[in-house]
Amino acid sequence: MWEAVEREYDSYDLAYLDRINELINKLGEKGIYTLVDAHQDVFSRHYCGEGMPAFYATGKDVEHECEGWLLPFILKTKGICKSIKDYNFRKDAQGFPLIEDCNAHFFARYYGTPEAMSAFDWLYNNIGGLQERYLKYWNVVADKFASNPFVVGYDPINEPFIGNFLKDPTMLIPGSMDLNQLQPMYEKVFKVYEKYDDEKIMFYEPVQTPDTFAVLGGLIFPTGFTSNPGSDENSRRHALNDHTYCCEVSEHMCDDKEPPLDQDETCWDFHQWRLNVRDKDAERYNVPLLISEFGACTSS
Repeated sequence: MWEAVEREYDSYDLAYLDRINELINKLGEKGIYTLVDAHQDVFSRHYCGEGMPAFYATGKDVEHECEGWLLPFILKTKGICKSIKDYNFRKDAQGFPLIEDCNAHFFARYYGTPEAMSAFDWLYNNIGGLQERYLKYWNVVADKFASNPFVVGYDPINEPFIGNFLKDPTMLIPGSMDLNQLQPMYEKVFKVYEKYDDEKIMFYEPVQTPDTFAVLGGLIFPTGFTSNPGSDENSRRHALNDHTYCCEVSEHMCDDKEPPLDQDETCWDFHQWRLNVRDKDAERYNVPLLISEFGACTSS
């Protein structure tokens, strides 16, 4: 996790990486290989998530309101475009919302805040040099694990989310985010991996929304990458990586934080459809498909 590696600006916790390396080695001794993923959910502690160091794109820096009037008003009725400030969460000593307050709602709801969408924009468009800092983080991590034979590869970023689509509505076109935001960034990350190791695999993910829409039983569209980022076809250094959760069937499927048991057939149909679409995507890029997350429940 980026925020665990870069604890202070330009200061990296190598002791933390040593502990992770020890854990990977213990798993490897039992025949378990590790995919190192830059994990995030909602990207920042400032808005009930984690992943990015909190001193980048702080609560003061990002946008707190969606642009426009009518569309943001309509979106707010769907729980989108509601500022994290409007939840009125209590704060801890560091100024972050209390986790117990955040957990009162399903965490994915916070992706719809203008703060989260703004932060992802910062990453994709290198606003404030954020993408450069992210690449530097990957330099540190890739250098650390290059010689570890139990590390099978890297996932550049967990579940990349859409940026501020109100500023650029073309982001809502399925495949657009993959092509215009993720592919150029992934190409830069792949060059970082190549610097340290010519064996480890990039398990790259498509954007979650709009490649998958939580409407009409879940709409799944083909990914928009035109090639494996940083490489031609027939790459032995790439795999397409996706996640599948039944919560993406509809906006209310996980109102109680996980799908109801009586929706098992609906969930099964959704997973079958999603894997079939992603299998065709992987075939188009001539690489393997990995589903690295699936089906997890939050409480039961």
